[in-house]
Amino acid sequence: MIKKIKPHAANNPIGFCQECAHHCIRKKRFMLECRNFACYC
Repeated sequence: MIKKIKPHAANNPIGFCQECAHHCIRKKRFMLECRNFACYC
């Protein structure tokens, strides 16, 4: 499942990836990849 998310507090790649990780954890998935502001769980 590939999903692009718009994180709330992230305007830099590191913050975005932290948001991505939390997003995936909430969905009980592992973060597979995070780059170019695309979050893959």
